[in-house]
Amino acid sequence: MAAPGASTDGPRIPRRPPRIPRLRVCTGLRSCRMERMNRQIWWTSALFCNEFIRAALYYVWVPVVLPHRVHMPIWWVGLCTSGQFAADAATKLAYGVAAARGYARWTVRGGILLAIAAVAVLLATHSSWAALACSILYGCGAASVWPAALTHFGQRIGGAKAESLAQAFIPWMSGTGIGMFAPNLLLHIRYGTLTVLGLMASILVVSAWAIRPENRSGTPSLRREVLLARVLGRKLRPFLLPMVLQTLVIGTITPFLALFGVRSLHLHTWAYALFLIATGAITVALLIPLGRVSDRMGKLPVLSIAFLASAAGVAVLSMCRSWERALVPAAVFAAGFGAVFPTWNALFMDAVPHWLHTRAVGLFTAVEDSGTALGPFIGGLAWQGLGASGPFLVAAAVMMLLSVYFFAWWRHDVRRRR
Repeated sequence: MAAPGASTDGPRIPRRPPRIPRLRVCTGLRSCRMERMNRQIWWTSALFCNEFIRAALYYVWVPVVLPHRVHMPIWWVGLCTSGQFAADAATKLAYGVAAARGYARWTVRGGILLAIAAVAVLLATHSSWAALACSILYGCGAASVWPAALTHFGQRIGGAKAESLAQAFIPWMSGTGIGMFAPNLLLHIRYGTLTVLGLMASILVVSAWAIRPENRSGTPSLRREVLLARVLGRKLRPFLLPMVLQTLVIGTITPFLALFGVRSLHLHTWAYALFLIATGAITVALLIPLGRVSDRMGKLPVLSIAFLASAAGVAVLSMCRSWERALVPAAVFAAGFGAVFPTWNALFMDAVPHWLHTRAVGLFTAVEDSGTALGPFIGGLAWQGLGASGPFLVAAAVMMLLSVYFFAWWRHDVRRRR
């Protein structure tokens, strides 16, 4: 007999939970995937346009066009270029800290607007002092893009971080290479270079307003910032020497590539541009495949082998006196740096906690750019003392030192794990 108040309909069968329509789940996944793809496209566009403008200005416009318009000496051209790199290096750390404190969106937009304004004045100026001031302001503004972009591409946690970071270096290196090549072809066309620079500046501004950097909630106190700086200092101590030396190699070679191509390899200007594009294309094409190799083999042995191959390629290239003989060593050097760029940055990101990436990227790029600023001066002294082969021999010696450094680091890690 049923108890008072109990149901007489028998045992209650539990109802099945409502079925979630598959269409809604797929739509959500598709929207997330599309949002991620759009963010990737805008970051890629911003990196490409930013580096295109930098290369077009400081490898074509400032050294070729500006001396004839302003009547400035060549050493002042070098001073403008060094001022741009020095300002870029000095402000990247500040941009990294600002992004970590929740101001990434505004720093990127404000920095790009400052850079575009400096470019407009630089293209119209007839004063050497104004050219120097605009170069410094441009470096301060353009520095805002790279720390935020590298943090975005380095957010992938796991074993494929080198492959992910390689996706950031493809637009960076492509923009630099095409920015060095295309304006050379357009210099003889009236307003050709100005039109291309204006187009790239417009795309850069649109990209700055379309991207959505992730802002961190909350603002750390000054005491916490000091503690975080100490943590970063301990984490990055093994990276400081390679940071400077790696970009010192690039800064030593790059300003003298055109002179070496014309005087030693006997290339015309257009042939040198094609040669430069070909070697750069090798590096860009190998970024992602060699990033995958470093994820599987280990980053330290890959870095040691890559710097050894690059040193051998540059040393042989310095002794070449025709472009036919220079093809193979130039390709070896390009392939070596195709492995160095993603592997080195992945090694750096793995050593730093994820919540410190924005600050670490600012410090990382600031220290690295100090080598870029010192390289042209050292390369000039080497050219004056050793001839046309001087900058390349100095770069080869530095890369040999880096190869030994990473090999010793790798052996130390192997012994410690045992």
